[in-house]
Amino acid sequence: MINSLVLQTYSPIIAPLSFIYGVNFVEKEILFNGYSSLGFLAMLLSFLLFYDRVETKKKEYLSSGLGFFLFSYFLMKYTNIFILSSIFLLVSLFLIGYGISDMGLYSYKNQYIYLSLLLIFISLVFLLPYQRDYMNAYNMSMLILTFAFTVLVFTCIDIPNV
Repeated sequence: MINSLVLQTYSPIIAPLSFIYGVNFVEKEILFNGYSSLGFLAMLLSFLLFYDRVETKKKEYLSSGLGFFLFSYFLMKYTNIFILSSIFLLVSLFLIGYGISDMGLYSYKNQYIYLSLLLIFISLVFLLPYQRDYMNAYNMSMLILTFAFTVLVFTCIDIPNV
């Protein structure tokens, strides 16, 4: 873990912002038939900061889930293998959930984690492709994705008392 007062204080804000800007860049470039290396970099930095700040005993599942998420997300966006990439995305979100939580359904923290992962899956697999077909990728799907990732980050990252 990087010991920095700025990162300790503002990482719950930086990680979701970086992720959402990365998704926005990727979606915008898909609408204009391009490839967004800036979006990929923003998403990668967001995941690295998230990985650094999450306190869990199962970091290997979290790291493999985050890497597999990036792979499956870009497989879904830039290829026509929709069903296989959706299954890969579901597996990656399961690995992230298993790496973060203790798999108990009765704690509020775990329920927030599972709900946010489900909303991320619904937004990326169903809502964004549907709205991209109508050239409108910044509607309810981005709002749901922003809300879900922000809840996930604020649930998993502890904010120090300064």
